[in-house]
Amino acid sequence: MVENLRSRLILIGAVLLGAVLLLTLNKPPFRLGLDLQGGTRYVFRVTPNEDQVDQSMDPAQVIQESITVIRNRIDPTGTLEPVMRQEGKDRLVIELPGADELVGQPATGTLVAALPAEFTPGQQLLLENIEGGFPRGGGTLAVGDEFVFYNANNGGDLAVARRGENGSIASLHPAGTEVRLLSTNAIQNKIENLGALTFQLRLSAESAQTPALLRAPGLDTTLAEQRDLLDAWLALNPDATDFTAFNTLPLSLGGPADAVEWAPSKLFRDPNTGKITDTRTLSQRAEAILRVDQHPEYADIYGDDWYFTGEKLETTYVTSDDLGYPAVGFKFYDIHANDFGDFTGEFEGEQLAVLLNGQLESAPNLNSPIYGQGIIQGRYQLEEVTEMVTVLRSGSLRIKPILDSKESVGPTLGAEYVKRGWMAGLAGIICVLGFMVFYYRTLGVIASISLLVNMTLLMGGLAFMRATLTLPGIAGIILTVGMAVDANILIFDRIREERDAGRNVKQAAKNGFDKALSTILDANITTLLTAIILFVVGTGPIKGFAVTLAIGILTSLFSALVVTKVLVHIALERGAEDFKVGTWLVEANYKWMQKAKSASIISSIVIIGGLLLFASMPGIKKYGIDFTGGGTLQMRTEQAQTIDTIRTRVEGLGGELAKAEIKPILSSAEGSDASGNSLFTDFRLTVKLQGQTQSDEGSENEIDEGELLRSQVKAELADLLQKGPIEFEMADSSRASITLYFEADHPTQDIQAILESEAVGLTDVSVTADVSRSRTFKVEAAVPAGLTDLSAQQKVLTAFNGKSDSANREYALSQPIPNSSSVGAQVVGELRDKAILAIVFSLFAIVLYIRARFAEYSYGFAAVVALVHDVLVTLAALSVMMMLGILEVEISLPMIAAFLTIIGYSLNDTIVVFDRIRENRPRMEGSLASILDRSINQTLSRTVLTSTTTFIAVVILFGANVRTGNTLEGFAFAMLVGIVVGTYSSVFIASPALLFFEGRAAAKRGDDPDTGDDADAAKAVPAA
Repeated sequence: MVENLRSRLILIGAVLLGAVLLLTLNKPPFRLGLDLQGGTRYVFRVTPNEDQVDQSMDPAQVIQESITVIRNRIDPTGTLEPVMRQEGKDRLVIELPGADELVGQPATGTLVAALPAEFTPGQQLLLENIEGGFPRGGGTLAVGDEFVFYNANNGGDLAVARRGENGSIASLHPAGTEVRLLSTNAIQNKIENLGALTFQLRLSAESAQTPALLRAPGLDTTLAEQRDLLDAWLALNPDATDFTAFNTLPLSLGGPADAVEWAPSKLFRDPNTGKITDTRTLSQRAEAILRVDQHPEYADIYGDDWYFTGEKLETTYVTSDDLGYPAVGFKFYDIHANDFGDFTGEFEGEQLAVLLNGQLESAPNLNSPIYGQGIIQGRYQLEEVTEMVTVLRSGSLRIKPILDSKESVGPTLGAEYVKRGWMAGLAGIICVLGFMVFYYRTLGVIASISLLVNMTLLMGGLAFMRATLTLPGIAGIILTVGMAVDANILIFDRIREERDAGRNVKQAAKNGFDKALSTILDANITTLLTAIILFVVGTGPIKGFAVTLAIGILTSLFSALVVTKVLVHIALERGAEDFKVGTWLVEANYKWMQKAKSASIISSIVIIGGLLLFASMPGIKKYGIDFTGGGTLQMRTEQAQTIDTIRTRVEGLGGELAKAEIKPILSSAEGSDASGNSLFTDFRLTVKLQGQTQSDEGSENEIDEGELLRSQVKAELADLLQKGPIEFEMADSSRASITLYFEADHPTQDIQAILESEAVGLTDVSVTADVSRSRTFKVEAAVPAGLTDLSAQQKVLTAFNGKSDSANREYALSQPIPNSSSVGAQVVGELRDKAILAIVFSLFAIVLYIRARFAEYSYGFAAVVALVHDVLVTLAALSVMMMLGILEVEISLPMIAAFLTIIGYSLNDTIVVFDRIRENRPRMEGSLASILDRSINQTLSRTVLTSTTTFIAVVILFGANVRTGNTLEGFAFAMLVGIVVGTYSSVFIASPALLFFEGRAAAKRGDDPDTGDDADAAKAVPAA
């Protein structure tokens, strides 16, 4: 039966060895997605326009440059290992795996002066009594009951960019109103900061050289003339906040001279308090800047050599000026040092213009040439200098990235999902293997070995591709476990049929493999087409699911057609006289087509009812934030609470959050209160944009719903939220009190050993368990000099990460907000369109493939009818679950993946029946309906067995995730419905549809519509 057995064994051994080596030598063998190991995933839009980049540049090149710059900013030491990639034409995905949110000191202050209700361009928000630090790059504030977004902090004077955020109302706030910082995302600020540094020349009326420079041939203007042009533009653009638009305006349309630009000067700061006291308007802050590299007298001689940017700096560093204020030190590369010396020497006595992101930061006098290094001073605060140095070291971005979506998952929650997923997978494998051995006996043992080989190859394939394993990816693996036995079942049933027909066991085995080959290829190739389309059209974790499914299909084919065949051959060579197998439904003889009409009526009622129910529900209830935009988070409370308590508190927060959908995580139930109301510790809050859209002009100010939701909940519900995971308080300059919140109990001596390790560096450590709360520990310790709140938290997080205690329990810190995500309104349409395209392309590809394989469109059309039926019935079941609120289900990207998987699975089932119909039609007499009945009965045993094994795997997946509220809960439920409906449709929908289409085709040809035979030819044949 098997030729060249030795070669086949060598091939199997080599492939297995390669897979094992990939799994053992790669550390780790494959990356875990953020939903499994925790972390943050950003999606930024990087769209070039003609004002920002040369239009001849490849957009992909611009994004790759951005990736390099951003990587240097957020991971200068190489320890975070961010995953950064381009997605689509203008999307940049940044994943920071395992990154915990550090709990920093809150920032608060009070208004020095009243903040009027009306927003005006350039509006400032001046604070006093400041505690903590407001990020220099911007953030979201709570000013009374209003949310305000600022985009710059100049020593306590915050530049207001937007008012009335997150559905709040812009209103008057009197002096003394408390201002609290909500959003503290330092990483996002670093990503979005352009970091554009240039050294140019300041033009001023006091300068001796300014008139001569501007009167140069080819330029011939005056500072007063340039100022008049600016004033005229400002009069037409009173809402302007900078001079970018004016600087790019052509001279013919009233713009500045070619070598002249304008920039706002840095606001003045009180030298004693460090606060901004500057009240100048944008017009009053305007400074004229000379681009010497574009000046007619210097451009041809020096050109780019005299255009000095941050890219020409070798290093920047924190230093101080003559008065002791923090300053930014800089040093040019040697190749540019002499050029800078010549430039500063040429304009000795003038003022050097130091600009950062279009603002004049400093204008020192050039008392002597500067050869290579100097400082940027401006009475900065230390945190301002530190942030500037970080940005400047990484280089500047050509285009400002605009945040489209963000997702954050705590590593603790990720670890829980991993555990649930692998336990479900292991249980599924054991159950499927047990069932196969029970039903097929010797062949079942062979199938089990083949399945284990298949799983090894699947994992090796993921390791070879360095794939990212996600939560949907685990679902793909578990689904592969259920579907991988299908090819073996097809082969074994064919062997049984051949034995029943009287063939000896060897001939039956050979014929069984030969006759099953076509069906196996057809069924798997169509599912592979679905996986490929899902990979091409899908985004994010869905791609991981598609990769897993595709590799699983290929390894399943190899295992069934090579490994199983070799094992059966060896069994026969060693004297196996027969293969005893179960005979469930082998003698089935049902009249399926007689029941087709009743089945179609039932299906129609279910589909119509489901569609009406789905259409009647508001979009906010049935669609996930992938398709509405918005934000969602999971929160964990210190004490168990009722859903009514949480709902009342959240509704009292106002704005969009008052409309949040709140659901308890059912698996966190902890009994009931005195009134019998259920108590929970975990809740999911979702804010959806409800169809809101934003204009292109406002896209750069798109609200980050997820981050704002997370920050507001964290601030406003602090009394309800679980504390921690790390609380750090300095008792004095040398001792600290620390509280640690874990997911499990640990020996105090083990915790003490880690805190005293070199990684943390605490001494004189005392650890005691908190008697008022389980899994919480109080720590008293001496701290090294200079150890701050944030640095201590980072050291502790790093020290415990990936380690286990003496009882082999892994340390996992408990987060008050384990996960959150947001999707901006701008990407909703794209995600929706891609989801629709994925389904449409899948159906189209299926029709074409079946047309090619079966040589008729009727089979393809009938298959598509069944697939559409399965998706709609599944949608009806989901609609019922949505209405009743029993399960966490909604239409989202993972659910689209479920629909596509149902399409692939149902198609697999349908093609098995269609292949048997195609085989039977030329050699069986009778009507087409009777041939359909006979074909379905012949494959019924295989259909039920395959459905049973797949159902076992998925029901275990569902059981492991039900009531958790995670993605796999809805995914597994949809798959359970899809398996049942797919089996039903291959009998009651696909086959009757084939009968209908074949009947119509026969009628058009003038053939007998019942048999498909040529009617005229039949008449010409004489009676016997």
